[in-house]
Amino acid sequence: MPDAVTAEFTAASPEQAKIVIGPATAPTTEAVATSQVVLGMPRELARAIGWPKALTPATTQNLLNRDVTWKSLGHPDWGTFRITSADPTKSLVGAVGFGALTTLANGGKFLTKAPNYANPTKADYAVVHWEQRIETVTDTQDAADAAMDVDTVAKFVKSTSAVVTTERAVIAHNQAFRAIPSSPSRSWTAQRASRLS
Repeated sequence: MPDAVTAEFTAASPEQAKIVIGPATAPTTEAVATSQVVLGMPRELARAIGWPKALTPATTQNLLNRDVTWKSLGHPDWGTFRITSADPTKSLVGAVGFGALTTLANGGKFLTKAPNYANPTKADYAVVHWEQRIETVTDTQDAADAAMDVDTVAKFVKSTSAVVTTERAVIAHNQAFRAIPSSPSRSWTAQRASRLS
């Protein structure tokens, strides 16, 4: 993928958004490794929605509710805003990403009740629309990450606008593509999401 950026998902604190990997039977809570769950997208798409500023609940709601579209940002060729994610019932990364995006859609607050369908707020609409914007759900994280393995923005936006993945996968992707001398730079950087309340 060409130059790209990620938007880190956070929960109430950065520590809550990390994925901790360790032995299943470990008697200690010491982490073996962690990797942030991120929303990966080409740099051009990220700049269009405000990068390098943090991904905010307002930006998330505007994208999910289609109050802001790629077309309104001057890029009708990018289609509609869509997200690729591993199935949250089968993947820890998918589950963390789903929870973080649901929280951002809900105005940065943890979802504690169903949306108000009788008198919906912008947050209620965004929570409902969030599930509709996941247009590609894969069985594995590797399959979701494969959406990043294209060489142009045009190819990327044919299938998705962003991928729920890990910072580690983004780094590995960058290293693999930089190793190909004939390929253009496909650098990814981390963008921090605003802290959620």
